[in-house]
Amino acid sequence: MATDSFNDIIQKVGDVLTDACRDEWESLELVAEITNNYTRFTVTSTRDGDVDFFVLSDQQSLTLDDLFRELQAITKEDGMDCWNEAVFILNVDGNFNIDFRYDDDDDGGGGGGGADT
Repeated sequence: MATDSFNDIIQKVGDVLTDACRDEWESLELVAEITNNYTRFTVTSTRDGDVDFFVLSDQQSLTLDDLFRELQAITKEDGMDCWNEAVFILNVDGNFNIDFRYDDDDDGGGGGGGADT
Protein backbone atom coordinates (compact mmCIF):
# COMPACT_ATOMS: atom_id res chain seq x y z
CA MET A 1 0.00 0.00 0.00
CA ALA A 2 1.76 3.15 -1.23
CA THR A 3 1.38 6.43 0.60
CA ASP A 4 1.54 9.80 -1.06
CA SER A 5 4.64 11.93 -0.75
CA PHE A 6 4.67 15.24 1.06
CA ASN A 7 4.46 17.12 -2.26
CA ASP A 8 1.58 14.94 -3.50
CA ILE A 9 -0.39 15.71 -0.35
CA ILE A 10 0.30 19.45 -0.60
CA GLN A 11 -0.91 19.37 -4.22
CA LYS A 12 -4.12 17.64 -3.13
CA VAL A 13 -4.67 20.20 -0.35
CA GLY A 14 -4.31 22.98 -2.93
CA ASP A 15 -6.75 21.21 -5.25
CA VAL A 16 -9.38 20.92 -2.51
CA LEU A 17 -9.01 24.61 -1.64
CA THR A 18 -9.20 25.85 -5.22
CA ASP A 19 -12.27 23.69 -5.83
CA ALA A 20 -13.89 25.02 -2.64
CA CYS A 21 -13.34 28.71 -3.40
CA ARG A 22 -15.46 29.67 -6.40
CA ASP A 23 -14.72 33.39 -6.17
CA GLU A 24 -11.63 35.01 -7.63
CA TRP A 25 -8.77 35.19 -5.16
CA GLU A 26 -5.15 36.26 -4.80
CA SER A 27 -4.35 33.94 -1.90
CA LEU A 28 -6.06 31.26 0.14
CA GLU A 29 -5.20 30.50 3.74
CA LEU A 30 -6.17 27.35 5.58
CA VAL A 31 -5.52 26.93 9.28
CA ALA A 32 -5.84 23.30 10.38
CA GLU A 33 -6.09 22.56 14.10
CA ILE A 34 -5.69 18.85 14.78
CA THR A 35 -6.07 16.86 17.99
CA ASN A 36 -6.82 13.21 18.64
CA ASN A 37 -10.50 14.13 19.05
CA TYR A 38 -11.21 16.61 16.26
CA THR A 39 -9.94 18.61 13.32
CA ARG A 40 -11.02 22.20 12.73
CA PHE A 41 -10.39 24.14 9.54
CA THR A 42 -10.58 27.90 9.08
CA VAL A 43 -10.31 28.99 5.45
CA THR A 44 -10.03 32.50 4.08
CA SER A 45 -9.53 34.01 0.66
CA THR A 46 -7.90 37.36 -0.02
CA ARG A 47 -8.48 39.62 -3.00
CA ASP A 48 -7.59 43.30 -3.31
CA GLY A 49 -6.87 43.40 0.42
CA ASP A 50 -10.30 42.05 1.38
CA VAL A 51 -10.41 38.86 3.44
CA ASP A 52 -13.43 36.56 3.23
CA PHE A 53 -14.13 33.41 5.19
CA PHE A 54 -15.72 30.50 3.40
CA VAL A 55 -17.21 27.21 4.48
CA LEU A 56 -16.00 23.84 3.29
CA SER A 57 -18.42 21.09 2.38
CA ASP A 58 -18.52 18.00 4.61
CA GLN A 59 -16.70 16.01 1.92
CA GLN A 60 -13.99 18.68 1.54
CA SER A 61 -13.50 18.73 5.32
CA LEU A 62 -13.21 14.93 5.44
CA THR A 63 -10.72 14.92 2.58
CA LEU A 64 -8.61 17.62 4.23
CA ASP A 65 -8.76 15.75 7.54
CA ASP A 66 -7.33 12.65 5.85
CA LEU A 67 -4.65 14.68 4.06
CA PHE A 68 -3.48 16.57 7.15
CA ARG A 69 -3.38 13.42 9.27
CA GLU A 70 -1.29 11.83 6.52
CA LEU A 71 1.01 14.89 6.62
CA GLN A 72 1.35 14.41 10.39
CA ALA A 73 2.38 10.81 9.88
CA ILE A 74 4.94 11.69 7.19
CA THR A 75 6.51 14.52 9.15
CA LYS A 76 6.67 12.37 12.29
CA GLU A 77 8.45 9.65 10.29
CA ASP A 78 10.95 12.30 9.16
CA GLY A 79 11.84 12.98 12.80
CA MET A 80 9.74 16.07 13.46
CA ASP A 81 7.76 16.42 16.66
CA CYS A 82 4.01 15.93 16.19
CA TRP A 83 2.48 19.30 15.32
CA ASN A 84 -1.13 20.16 16.06
CA GLU A 85 -1.64 23.17 13.82
CA ALA A 86 -0.71 23.84 10.21
CA VAL A 87 -1.07 27.11 8.32
CA PHE A 88 -1.17 26.61 4.55
CA ILE A 89 -1.11 29.63 2.24
CA LEU A 90 -1.60 29.22 -1.50
CA ASN A 91 -1.04 32.12 -3.90
CA VAL A 92 -2.84 32.38 -7.21
CA ASP A 93 0.51 31.87 -9.03
CA GLY A 94 0.81 28.42 -7.45
CA ASN A 95 3.43 29.33 -4.86
CA PHE A 96 2.64 28.13 -1.36
CA ASN A 97 3.92 28.15 2.19
CA ILE A 98 3.12 25.78 5.02
CA ASP A 99 4.08 26.28 8.65
CA PHE A 100 3.65 23.66 11.35
CA ARG A 101 2.95 24.85 14.88
CA TYR A 102 3.26 23.07 18.18
CA ASP A 103 1.18 23.62 21.31
CA ASP A 104 2.24 21.40 24.20
CA ASP A 105 -0.78 22.50 26.24
CA ASP A 106 -3.27 21.07 23.72
CA ASP A 107 -2.11 17.49 23.36
CA GLY A 108 -3.12 16.19 26.76
CA GLY A 109 0.48 16.09 27.91
CA GLY A 110 3.36 13.82 27.20
CA GLY A 111 3.36 13.80 23.42
CA GLY A 112 4.87 10.87 21.62
CA GLY A 113 1.82 8.64 22.23
CA GLY A 114 0.13 6.85 19.38
CA ALA A 115 -3.02 8.23 17.81
CA ASP A 116 -6.13 6.08 17.55
CA THR A 117 -7.16 7.42 14.16
